[in-house]
Amino acid sequence: MPRCATIAYVTIRISAGGQVKKKGRLKTRLRVKLSSTFVRGVGVLSSGAMLGHAISLVTLPIISRLYEPVAFGELALIVSIASVLTSVALLGLPHAVVRADTDESAVRTMIVGAILGIGLVFVALLIAVVLMLLGVELRTTLHGALFCGLVGLMSILTSMSSYLRYYANRREANSVLFTNSIIGSLATLLITVPLGFAGMGTIGLVAGSVGSLLVANAQMYLRLKIRFPKITGVEFQNTLKSNRAFMLYQYPANLLETISTQTPRQAISAFFGTVSLGWYSMTERVLAIPMRLVGAPISTLYFREASSRTRQGRAIGAFTNQLVVVLLAGSLAPVIVLLVWGEQIFRWALGAEWAPAGVLASIVVVQYVFLLARTSVGTARIVVDRQGVNLIMSATRALIEIGALVVGAILTGGIFGAIAWFAIGSTAFLILDMTTTMRLLGADHWRFVLVSVSYCVIVCLVWLMTIYN
Repeated sequence: MPRCATIAYVTIRISAGGQVKKKGRLKTRLRVKLSSTFVRGVGVLSSGAMLGHAISLVTLPIISRLYEPVAFGELALIVSIASVLTSVALLGLPHAVVRADTDESAVRTMIVGAILGIGLVFVALLIAVVLMLLGVELRTTLHGALFCGLVGLMSILTSMSSYLRYYANRREANSVLFTNSIIGSLATLLITVPLGFAGMGTIGLVAGSVGSLLVANAQMYLRLKIRFPKITGVEFQNTLKSNRAFMLYQYPANLLETISTQTPRQAISAFFGTVSLGWYSMTERVLAIPMRLVGAPISTLYFREASSRTRQGRAIGAFTNQLVVVLLAGSLAPVIVLLVWGEQIFRWALGAEWAPAGVLASIVVVQYVFLLARTSVGTARIVVDRQGVNLIMSATRALIEIGALVVGAILTGGIFGAIAWFAIGSTAFLILDMTTTMRLLGADHWRFVLVSVSYCVIVCLVWLMTIYN
C-alpha cells in the first residue's frame, strides 16, 4: 500500500474510532438522561401520592371509628361490581391512548371508547333492573335501584378517569397526575368525614368516592385542555379497526384480570357476609397505600419509559428485571413488621373492631408485595406487542385464584383459612406471571425466580419463628 494511502487509511480509522467513541458517549448520556427522567418522574408522582395518602392516613383512624365494618363491606361490594363493569366498558382502549401515533388520534380513541362504554353501562343497568323485577334480591341495606344506580355512576366516572389518566401520561403531564392524588384525597376527606358524623353509613362512604372521582376528573380535563374533534362514521370505524389488537387481546385480558381481582370480594360477601368483607376491605385499603404511593407512579412511568426504549430499538429486559428486584428487596422490612405485629397495629390505629383486619393483613402481605412488583411492570408485554400472552395469563390467574379461594372456604369454613389459601395461590401465580414476562423480554428469568423463592423462604422462616416464640 502506498505511503499516502496508508496515512489516509490510518486517518480514516482514527476518525472512525473517534466517531464510535462519540456515539458511545452519546448513548451513555442518553441512557443516563432517560434513567434520570424516569426517576425524576417517579419522584414527582410519588410525592403527589404521598401527600394524598398522608391525608388519607391521618383521617383513616377517624373514618374507621365513624363507619362500621358493614358500611365498608357494602362500599367494597359496590366498587367491586363497578370495577367489573368498568372493565367491560373500557374495551381495552386506555392503553391505546398512550400508544397512539398522534394526540389527535389518542383523543379520537378516547371519544370512541367513551361512547361505547357509556352505552354498555346503560345496557348492564337495564339488565339489572329486569332481574330485580323478576325477583332477584341483593344482600345490602340499600334499595336495589339505588345500589344499581351507584354502581353505574361509579363505573362511568372510573372509566373517564382511566382515559384521562392515560392521556395525561401520554402528554407527560406529571403535574396533573401529581395534583390528582391530593385533590382526590381532600375531596374524600371533606365529604366522608362530615357524612360520617351525620351517621350516613354506606351512603357517606360512597359519596366520598364519587366526589373524589368527580373533582379529580374535572381538574384533569380542565388542565389538559383537551379539544374533542367531531368524528364521522368512517373515522369511528377506522378508530376501531386501528385498535383492533387492543380489543381482541387486551380487552378480554383486562376483563379476566378484573374478574379474578374482584371475585374474592364478592365471594367473601356471599360466603361470610358483609362484615367479613368489611374487614377484608380495610385490609385492602391499608395495603393499597404502598400500591398507590409507589406502584402507580412507577407503573405510569415504566410504561412511558419502556415504550420510549422500545421505539429506539433498545431492550427493556434488564431494566425490568432490576426494577422488580429492587422493589422486592425494599419491601422486606415492612413485610416482616406487618407479619409479626399486624393485628396489634390495626387494633391500636383503627380500633378494636378492626383487629381481624390486621390478621388478614399479615396473611396477604406477601401477596401484595408481588402484586406491587407485577403492577409496576404490568405493561411490559403490551410494550413488546405480546397482548395475546396477557389473555392467557389472565385466564390462568382467574382459575388459580378463584379456585384457591373456593377450596379454602370449603376446607376451612372460615374467612382466615379461605384468605390464606387465596394468598398462596395468588402469590404463586404472580411469580409465574412475572417469570413469563422476563422470558419474553429476554431477561435473566432464573435470577428473578431465585430472588422470589428466597424472599418467600425468608418470610416463612420469620413466620415460623413468630409462631413458636
